[in-house]
Amino acid sequence: MPTTKLPSCTTFDTLGEAYIYALARYYTTVSSSAARYALTYGSAYLGDPLIKLNKPIGNMAVRPLNPNPQPGEQITIQAEFPTNVNSARLYVMKQNEKILNVPFDLPVINGVFNATYNVPDTENNVNRKIYVAGYSADKEYVGHSGFGIGRPTAFHHALSPAHPAYTDSIGFTARVFSPLPLISMECRVRTDSLFTANGWVIIWESIPMQMSAEDSSIWETTQKLRKFPTAKELFFKYRFVDESEAVYESELYSHQIAGPDLFLRDIVLDTADGVPKLKVKSTNIGNAPSLTTDLRLYYTPQGGSFTLASTQDFAPLEVNEERWDTIMLDAIPNGNITFDVRVNITSVFAEWHLFVNTNNYITLTVPFNYFSVDSSGGEYSSVDNNLSCVVPASFVQSGSIGMAINTLSPLPPLNQPDVKSIMLRNNDAFTANQLSIPYDIQILDPTLVDSLGVFTNGMRLDLTFRYHNSDPDTQLYEGDNSYKIYRYNQEFAKWILIGGHVSVTGDFVNFEVSRAGIYSLFRTLTPWFPPWTCTCRIRSLPSADTLLETE
Repeated sequence: MPTTKLPSCTTFDTLGEAYIYALARYYTTVSSSAARYALTYGSAYLGDPLIKLNKPIGNMAVRPLNPNPQPGEQITIQAEFPTNVNSARLYVMKQNEKILNVPFDLPVINGVFNATYNVPDTENNVNRKIYVAGYSADKEYVGHSGFGIGRPTAFHHALSPAHPAYTDSIGFTARVFSPLPLISMECRVRTDSLFTANGWVIIWESIPMQMSAEDSSIWETTQKLRKFPTAKELFFKYRFVDESEAVYESELYSHQIAGPDLFLRDIVLDTADGVPKLKVKSTNIGNAPSLTTDLRLYYTPQGGSFTLASTQDFAPLEVNEERWDTIMLDAIPNGNITFDVRVNITSVFAEWHLFVNTNNYITLTVPFNYFSVDSSGGEYSSVDNNLSCVVPASFVQSGSIGMAINTLSPLPPLNQPDVKSIMLRNNDAFTANQLSIPYDIQILDPTLVDSLGVFTNGMRLDLTFRYHNSDPDTQLYEGDNSYKIYRYNQEFAKWILIGGHVSVTGDFVNFEVSRAGIYSLFRTLTPWFPPWTCTCRIRSLPSADTLLETE
């Protein structure tokens, strides 16, 4: 079979890139299970995704020397190739691309290829396609043409621009082979259909054509067809009248309007420079550049309403271009927040999708509890008020810094039998956790913490955890001094005992810490002694599973 010419959008260099594109296009436009199976089988046949694609080079000059043969006559086809091409094959096909001849290699001499085809006696008043493929040591070159048996014929030659997109008006060019001169010619385009009382009515628009001044076999439209939205499929054909006033039509061709398809690929909450912001990664998986459109941020607090936070310009993206965009979060209230980022909501341009384009949406649900701290310090709390953190005055020498107290998913003690979870005062609605809820305390100024998270200014934060004031099990042990604040060591996935002072009357545990990190409140089964009695404390440990740290 002849190699199919790759469409304009396929600029991939490897099979892996082609597969990723097909995957993205499938999830954008298709819901058929048959397409899903085809995609799966196709990916299995791809093999090594790094295999380079040998994309054919098109638009080689191909012409029949006698383009209007009669039944039983022989037709000669000539093609021109670069001089590095040493052989080529001729394919004569029906309109459905069924091959009628037996293709075989013929020599290409000084860039010129010649082959013949014997027209069967039984064929008359039909059109035939010509496809010629030439080969060099490392490239493939292809060209197309056609001929009519016992009749004049017209073939689609080109569009102007070559691959019209949603931003383009469209011109049409045809190549005509006719024994008699033409009186007139037009391009008829099916642009719409309407349902009426009498059924469906097809809307055809006619565009006059004229002969090219450079080539008498080429006819061009005298004006361009208006712009159409992305994915619109236009069917068109050529109608012409020769000197005998006989009317002929070409076969029906089609073109699908190229366009962009924005795809929000990833979203992260970034605090690298001390100011929380969203970063959104996007790409254009369509086959035409996009225009400037809108990028919108919505947020929904837990139990709250869906709210528009900001709108900003989203700059154009070239085909396959990737980019990170930054969205500032200045107006977002503290809480457990679901962020919803959407692009091109106002439909500045149509994209490759059916109904709702889910590629234009991306969400992120995170704890969002950020504060601005200046030299006066202050007291700051977790969203659920189980943890309060007092920042002393002069912790910040000048200006202000960012600080976060964010709820995390449960981190139960792993292989630490001496560490028991306890019930805190308020249930955390974000993780549905009530036992030893972990909180990540961050100082968003790299100059105030070292590589271990220890505060470089020698300051300490005063943490207060509040445990449940009526749960029987929690109240049972509050008097034995076993409720302690722990810090999580992420490298070893262990909770390290820090210390704590229990207030039985206030139902809270208080302690000062000298570093940022993840903290929670647990009950320890290991007797705890003040840090200055460290030697005795180590000797009294009944289990090696409890880790202690001097603050």
